[in-house]
Amino acid sequence: MEGESSDSSWGVIDGVLDTDFPDFWTKTVIKSADAGSVLGIPRERNLTRLYIELEQQDLKNQLTDDNMKYVQQSAKKIMAPYKLEWKSVEWFGIYSVGQRVASSFSDRNRAFIVGDASHTHSPKAAQGLNVSIHDAWNLGWKISQVIKGYAPESLLTTYELERKKIGHDLINFDRVHAKAFDVGDQAELAKNFQQNVRFISGVGATYGENSINQQAENIATFVPGQLPCPANVERYIDSNPISLETATPIIGQYNLVFMIGDYKHSKKFLESFNKSILEDNSCVAELLKKFPTDPEKFDLESDKLIRERYTPISELFTVSTVVKCDKYSFEIAELPDFFSSYKWSVYIESSFGGPSEKWLTVSSPITIFVIRPDGYCGTLKGFDASEDEGIAASTWIQNYFKTITSVS
Repeated sequence: MEGESSDSSWGVIDGVLDTDFPDFWTKTVIKSADAGSVLGIPRERNLTRLYIELEQQDLKNQLTDDNMKYVQQSAKKIMAPYKLEWKSVEWFGIYSVGQRVASSFSDRNRAFIVGDASHTHSPKAAQGLNVSIHDAWNLGWKISQVIKGYAPESLLTTYELERKKIGHDLINFDRVHAKAFDVGDQAELAKNFQQNVRFISGVGATYGENSINQQAENIATFVPGQLPCPANVERYIDSNPISLETATPIIGQYNLVFMIGDYKHSKKFLESFNKSILEDNSCVAELLKKFPTDPEKFDLESDKLIRERYTPISELFTVSTVVKCDKYSFEIAELPDFFSSYKWSVYIESSFGGPSEKWLTVSSPITIFVIRPDGYCGTLKGFDASEDEGIAASTWIQNYFKTITSVS
C-alpha cells in the first residue's frame, strides 16, 4: 500500500459506562490539557464507543487484559475530574493511524480488493464501513452485469478507475481531519467537517469520465459520475408521493428517466422515439430480445412482483417517465409502448421540490437521464419536443448502450 503511518496510537472500547459526564449521549470530543483526547459515540443497547488517545506507542495491537486496563486508565486520566468506569466491556482494540491506498484494486479483473484491504485511515469520521460498502456496491453490480452477459468484461476495469480515486479522496480528507483532532483544533475540525459533509455522508463521491460516465451538457445540478439529489414526484398509478431517485427498487438495472414536461406537447417526440428505439436494427431492440424478463425464475413472490413492475420487458433497464402536467390530462395507456409498459414508473412532478427544480439548471422541453444500476448518473441530455429530436434521442441512447453492453 502507498502512504504513511503517523505516530498517533489509539485505543477503542465498546461498553456500558458508569459516568457523571453529561454529554456521552451525543457525539463528543474531549481534549484534555496534557493527557490527550477522547471521542465518544453513543451506540445501541446503551453502549458507548470511546476512542482514546494513548501516550504509549508500542502496544502493537496486543489485546491483553493489561493493555485494556492501560487504555481504560488513559481514558480516566483524560476525563478527570469526571468519573469514568465500565459496567461491562463488549469489545476493545488498539491501533496506530495509517493513511494508505493500495497501488492496485484488481489483478487482471480476476481478483479484487475492497474496503480496508484497499484503503486504511483513522476511524474518527466513521468512514471505514461506509466507504467499504460503496466499494463493494460499485464492484458488485458490475460483476453481476458481466456474469449475466449484459456487459463485456471491460466494464470491470471501471471499478479501480472509480474507487481508487475515492480512496485517495478519503485519505486527503482524513489527513486533515485526523491532524485537527490530534492537536485539538476545534475550529479546523468543524471547518473540515463542513467542507466535506457531502463526502462524509456518502453522497458526495464524484467519479471521472469513463465508458459508463459519458460526457454531457452542463444543464443539471449533478454531472455524470455523481448521485442525483432527492426530488419529489407522485406515482401516477397509485398516487403515492415518492422520491424519484429511490423510486425504482435496486435490482441491477439501468434507469432511463425521461422528463417530458407536458404530455401533449411532447407526444410527437415520444412517438418518434418509440418507433426508432424499437426498430429491428436498433441496439435497444436487440437488447430487449437478448435479455427479456422472466419472473418465473425468481422463487420469492415479492421478487416476481418487483420484476413484473419495474423490468416488464427487459431485466437490463427500467423506463421512468416524469410528466409536468395535470394527472387527469392523459392516461398511461396513451403513452407509446416503450413507456406504457412501465406503468409503475410513470410519475407526476411535484409542485414543490420536483426534479425540474432539484435536478435541472437549464430547462429543456425534454431531458433524459441515464441512471446506472448503483444510482449514479451515467449521462444526460436535453432535447426539443420534435419528431426529429425523438429520433436523435433514440440514437443517443443506443450509442450509450452500444458502449457498455454485450451487443453481438
